Amino acid sequence: MKKVLLSVAAIFAAMSLNAQEVCTFNVDNALELDSENGTALTAGTVLGQTESIVATIGADDTYKPQSATFTVNGTDITGGLQGATNPKDADGGVPATTLVAPASGAFLQFEAKADGFLYVMHKASSNKAYTVFEEGTPISYTYAAIGDEASLLGGVYSYTLPYEVENEQFVVKESVEWAEQEYLKVANPDAYAANWKEETADDGTTKKTWDPAIKINGLGVLKFPVYKDCKYLVNANGSKITAIGFAFSTEDNVLIQSGDVVIYKGESAAEPVKKVYSVIGTLVGNWDVDTDMELVNGLYTATIDNVAAGSYEWKIRQDHAWTINWGDNGDGTGVQDGPNFKAEMPEGGSITITFDPATAAINAYVVGGAIEPTGEVVLYENDFTGITEFTGWSQFDDSQTDGKVEVDADGVAITVGVQTGQLWQPQVMIVPDGSFNLEEDGNYKVVITAKYPTDGTLQVNMGSWSANDQATFPITATGDFQTDEFDFEGWSVNAEGAHLLFQCGDFKGTTIVKSVKIIQNGGETAIKSVKAAKEDGAIYNLAGQKVSASYKGVVIKNGKKYIQ
Repeated sequence: MKKVLLSVAAIFAAMSLNAQEVCTFNVDNALELDSENGTALTAGTVLGQTESIVATIGADDTYKPQSATFTVNGTDITGGLQGATNPKDADGGVPATTLVAPASGAFLQFEAKADGFLYVMHKASSNKAYTVFEEGTPISYTYAAIGDEASLLGGVYSYTLPYEVENEQFVVKESVEWAEQEYLKVANPDAYAANWKEETADDGTTKKTWDPAIKINGLGVLKFPVYKDCKYLVNANGSKITAIGFAFSTEDNVLIQSGDVVIYKGESAAEPVKKVYSVIGTLVGNWDVDTDMELVNGLYTATIDNVAAGSYEWKIRQDHAWTINWGDNGDGTGVQDGPNFKAEMPEGGSITITFDPATAAINAYVVGGAIEPTGEVVLYENDFTGITEFTGWSQFDDSQTDGKVEVDADGVAITVGVQTGQLWQPQVMIVPDGSFNLEEDGNYKVVITAKYPTDGTLQVNMGSWSANDQATFPITATGDFQTDEFDFEGWSVNAEGAHLLFQCGDFKGTTIVKSVKIIQNGGETAIKSVKAAKEDGAIYNLAGQKVSASYKGVVIKNGKKYIQ
């Protein structure tokens, strides 16, 4: 379709009216999607529209609700949905490899009614290739996403896919190897290659494992120019794009944030207004004095030193005013105008308080004292005894042709006939997507009741597709059902709508899973979190008391538990 703008310079020359529009998908689950089994949506289903853009489902697929929050030009938007099937072209190929537009699976279509820039807000998955097609031709885009301040790529990472103007389109350069176009490979190939580690197993076989230090998992944006009367297809390759909404502007000046973190800032965008978060109350002196919090590793943090023994109350508020303030919601989060938080200090010490404005997660911990336990919260619990159908996702290695998942009178039966030497195969999603939420620095306990065919090693993968943690645990089979508890201490990121993968490739035979329970703030401390607030390398016992290197037992060092 003929376009009237021939170059980047022409785009900026023509776009002078500066119209801006924002649309959120599936607000408060307006589409009434089934969070457990998903709901079938047909191609052409309208997700949202503005004066200049109409967004629809690209092909028939099953979708579940998702929830994420962006701030666009100062206004919060919350919503989202995710499909079930990886996109494929008409011949069954992956669009990023074939450069052919998707024809099936989960992808989105945008129809432009004006010239401008389109910003698609989504949850960005690590190591996924994204493709954008304009009237069937793959075009360039700018990618930006939240990462990890401590990772090799930093807190926010962005790049523009190389392009050249061809037939008035911003066509992706042929030099980009699309089969390898996972965004880190394109944007930083040296760092990407350096983070694959080769390991040799006891049997002499080798395999490559990924060093997660370079991962990016978080909220992201895809931005590209659009033209009147043209249609655009957007998809994630090897994944199902989790789309939250879109923004449209006639100039590239939309400001997109997550809290105070700027994900995308156009050339003409105003600087974000920094919010101030502070602790107030008898804990910091009185109710007329604020102690400001500092942004540390993505969380607002304040440490109050030299707190004498006694009982204290406190709250968190925004911009030194009571207009927006957070009190105790009773579940580890804050609630607007809620009751005061309380801190009991039998001994003197320092208290550190952390706060995440995006989720209102609030954490208080001490050094040299004790804080009132928060107790355990059951996030998920299910007994599979007597179920008639297992609808969860599963994946077996290609050589495990006799592997299967089926229901048993006692629960979910996972049969492994051929062991491949890969601990992580098969993968069985015992707890489906969307079942519970996880928060950064949270402590969790997974309780599994199962019968194992042999001794072996169980790998448990907990989280979402874009943010997860895994741990392996030795299992001594008793020949009958047994209950084992697995601790996940100091979970690293926020994950909304999480799942649990049960990975038992080390067990030959049939493993029967009877029940699963996921508990927050579990473990032996009964304290939400105990960390060294001031001294790197200092060692503390579970009561928060500093101990020497000769101390025997469970200790906390740099925020992590160890057996010393």
